[in-house]
Amino acid sequence: MNIRVLEARRRAFSLVEMMVVIAIIGLLVAALLPAFSTVRNKAKVTQTAAIYSALDTGMRSFQAESALGGTLPPSHSDNPANRQLIANPKLRGGLGNNGVAEVTITGAHLLAQAMVGADGLFAPGFKDTGSNGGRDGRWWNDTHDNAGGIYEIDTTTFQPKFPRYGGGYVSDEIREKMRSLNDLDEVGLIANSEELLLNSAASDELMFVDPWDAPVLYYKANKAAINIVTAGNTRGIFDQEDNGLITGTFGGDGLSYNGFDFGSGAETVGGAVVFHDIAKIELAEPLPELLGGPDIQNDPRFDKTFTRFVFDPSQKARNKPFRADSYLLISAGPDSRYGTNDDIVNWTRADN
Repeated sequence: MNIRVLEARRRAFSLVEMMVVIAIIGLLVAALLPAFSTVRNKAKVTQTAAIYSALDTGMRSFQAESALGGTLPPSHSDNPANRQLIANPKLRGGLGNNGVAEVTITGAHLLAQAMVGADGLFAPGFKDTGSNGGRDGRWWNDTHDNAGGIYEIDTTTFQPKFPRYGGGYVSDEIREKMRSLNDLDEVGLIANSEELLLNSAASDELMFVDPWDAPVLYYKANKAAINIVTAGNTRGIFDQEDNGLITGTFGGDGLSYNGFDFGSGAETVGGAVVFHDIAKIELAEPLPELLGGPDIQNDPRFDKTFTRFVFDPSQKARNKPFRADSYLLISAGPDSRYGTNDDIVNWTRADN
């Protein structure tokens, strides 16, 4: 046999040797993937913290602007009939985008409107302009761009008629990452999108999103309240329904919204299909535990509720969430499910 052929055979891998090498490489990749995922998630947690810091600075600047009311942005509409409806910021001659005169909003939407404006031309605030036949003390019906609305554009100069403030309260980098529910649905990030079809105009309103492409939820505190959350006509420090369109909300009269599936999948709770652990509305208890109220941390009635998620067990004198003097921000975190332990929030939670 040719010596060169023998030498080539000695240098070549056998099929068995090749399979062994491939198996070893596969094992190494499988071992390293969780580490890579952990590193990526830690980086995204850091990014979320940076977003929160920027939003905090922006909201404090918004609050410091006396022309905007000297308060933090609202997290719900002041519409007396429906706290989720405002006049469409893009009415355009009365037709509105997709022919919708009013849009459904959440706290996440209103935070974005406060920081950059619904039209992206900076913040006009939330004010009663009297565009609907006289001042009525409410701003929800003046958030359009028709004559007198806070988003009206001068047809000659093409500039906003009402003053805009802050030059944008967040950086261009954060603005560029804003998305709408419609954006997330179009790229397949929302599995159950039937509710988007009910109001396509609402789905076009922008929100801040976390690095996992889920909305950053915003809840403004009602400092005068006694209860932790709103229940029926009793106002709470925070209202779970401010972001109910996104998280889902059920209880009392039954299922109101399923919420949206950002990748966590469905679960049946109390006979309702839910995608997040803060969808359930329970009876808010006005009395703290020491005065005969429930043990919120252990009472099964509070399983998978907004109350348990935000409650501060150290506040024994009064049922009170953390940061009750200001606002809450909640990112769903790596599991894309709101109300779980990997959520990223702007307060320190006892079980983290």
